[in-house]
Amino acid sequence: MTRFFSLFRGWKDPLFCGMLLFSAALLAGCATKPAIDPEDKTTGRVWTPAEVTEELAGNDPIEPFNRAMFATNDFLMHWLLRPVGYVYGSIIPREGIKRIDMVSDNLAFPGRMISCFLQAKFAGGGTEFLRFLTNSTIGIAGIFDPADAWFGLARRPENMGHAFASWGIGPGCVLILPLSSATNPRDQIGALFDSVLDIKFILPYAQTIAGVNRAINSYDSYNTMTETCADPYDMSKMGLVAMRHVVVNDLRERPMVFRNYSYGKTDPPENFPEKGHLIKTAHYYAPRNPLVDTLRVGMFQMQENDTSFWIKLSLWNHDFVTLGSTRSIRFSEDSPAIRYQYWKGTAPTNALVILIPGIGTHYKGATLRAMAETLNLRGYSVAVIGSTMNRTFSEGAGLRFPGYVPDDVAALRKALRLLVKDIHANTELAPQRLVVAGYSLGGLHTLRLAALEAKENTLGIERFVAMNPPVDLLYAMNRFDEFTDLSKKWTKKEFFDLAGDALLKYFAVLKVKYPPMAQDPAASAKYQLALSPEQAAVMTGISFRMSLRELLISAHREETLPQINGAFSWGNRTGLYREIDQYNGMGYVKNFVLPEYRKKDPSATLERLNRDSGLRAIEDDLRSNPHISVLHNLDDPILSPSDREFLDNALKKKLTWFDCGGHMGNLYLLAYQRKLCDLLGTPGELPEKKE
Repeated sequence: MTRFFSLFRGWKDPLFCGMLLFSAALLAGCATKPAIDPEDKTTGRVWTPAEVTEELAGNDPIEPFNRAMFATNDFLMHWLLRPVGYVYGSIIPREGIKRIDMVSDNLAFPGRMISCFLQAKFAGGGTEFLRFLTNSTIGIAGIFDPADAWFGLARRPENMGHAFASWGIGPGCVLILPLSSATNPRDQIGALFDSVLDIKFILPYAQTIAGVNRAINSYDSYNTMTETCADPYDMSKMGLVAMRHVVVNDLRERPMVFRNYSYGKTDPPENFPEKGHLIKTAHYYAPRNPLVDTLRVGMFQMQENDTSFWIKLSLWNHDFVTLGSTRSIRFSEDSPAIRYQYWKGTAPTNALVILIPGIGTHYKGATLRAMAETLNLRGYSVAVIGSTMNRTFSEGAGLRFPGYVPDDVAALRKALRLLVKDIHANTELAPQRLVVAGYSLGGLHTLRLAALEAKENTLGIERFVAMNPPVDLLYAMNRFDEFTDLSKKWTKKEFFDLAGDALLKYFAVLKVKYPPMAQDPAASAKYQLALSPEQAAVMTGISFRMSLRELLISAHREETLPQINGAFSWGNRTGLYREIDQYNGMGYVKNFVLPEYRKKDPSATLERLNRDSGLRAIEDDLRSNPHISVLHNLDDPILSPSDREFLDNALKKKLTWFDCGGHMGNLYLLAYQRKLCDLLGTPGELPEKKE
């Protein structure tokens, strides 16, 4: 009995009580949004990232305080945790850190169990108790998890904040506190209860050690997020509240099932293609719908990441991303640096492939790195750089509103010239051949770059390979806008249920390591994504809006934009994001790109901008240039029927079609990867074959 009451010793701590009272006051004082009303049948609303975040998180009336607290946490992560992590992670191997996390999680079971009981989830509470007994005995104090592996007793994603939500207590407003991942007063109070109910609470320093261990293990993901996002506070808040919505509403326990996959599905005409090559993979790829299949790009992953014996902070880590070297170039002494990363091939003289990614991609983008690893494992040296429509590139290159392709490609050409010069002068690489490969928007840029180099060879590039390039940019923009607008037909409840279901399933894909897929029809079920075409379309559209948001917030920070009324400030951006998010793809082109273009040519029109930016403007070069090759999918949703015919007629045998895959959703196929390497040419010295 004495031990039970000792669990509550924290209530005597003034700091503990002060935090609780502060959180309670905020919970009472903040405007709390009502629960999403299932009877509300109103439709016609296009949901933007800012509106989604505000609906789930509540308002943010103390945003300056929250940003200050986030900055405090950020400082602790980078300047306290990282140095500790270098030492800690170089002493304790990855598996040891994982087992410490598992022991810690096992000791935290009371909070999950009591949360279940308070929600009348008696079976769940019993499961948590049985898990604790099983893992504490057979699992040797929780080092192993036989409860799940042997008896199917899966861990419950419960906590006290979840219980409070089930009682109808709203989140309140946004509230960020030091050393806490909760984002509102309700969950902050819940976290205090979870801490007190945790068995580690009565063990000296146990919670501190467990917290440091967990934070060190997640540092790399956090560091990538803060480096790649224009506003880490807002991105972190958005991600946390979205996943909290999934957990609080128990969406894991009722995944949606869909049977209608007709939306967005088009079949190419018979006997197509007439002139390009065709590779058939549908018999084992098992396409479901072009929009759903597009999101299968998440299954194209690095195979040698998080495989080292040591975590990434360790001095001994040899994961693929750690083996790369990061360098930077500058357009001038005063311009911001543009970073790039490179990996040495089997030999320093091997071919160097420079990868140009799709819209908005940072040089640390997951798909970009997966492509780099795919080529590097086959012997190529590889260099990666960000998209011209990523803020880090646009700021460094002086592109105020990227999107007018001739200007973007001119800046890209200059960047590659500086990159190649830096590679030769300051690295161990001495490539005998240079190749450029780009995908999506980067594929369009690659072909436009090839046309420039055909007129004046300044880079010495031997081959240009484009994957899934758009042909008509305005058509692609309109498609992305159409995807986002699909949310108008849903009620508020339908939107959040469907969006939460999609988020849950897609994140589940990212947690699994998918190997490259061989021609094995029996394996196709493992590579499916159980989303509806409409879910996939809206996810794609919102992701595109996020790329535009990053560009506009970056430009507005550098110089106040007359098109935007809200002022940029460090402490209060909620209203600004709400305004910026109203611009869709065509809104960005008409209100920002076209006016910028008209500074050079006052008579410029939208039609001329589109013509100058697409592939039809370089049709003659596509027909005559022997140094280009293209890989594309027949069912790519950003190609119109006339776009397909144009590519087939212009490129002929320089074009290889795949019969399915949507927009880059088949990159994980071995057939695709082998064809890509065939087009890139021999890397030079080949790596030794692994046993």
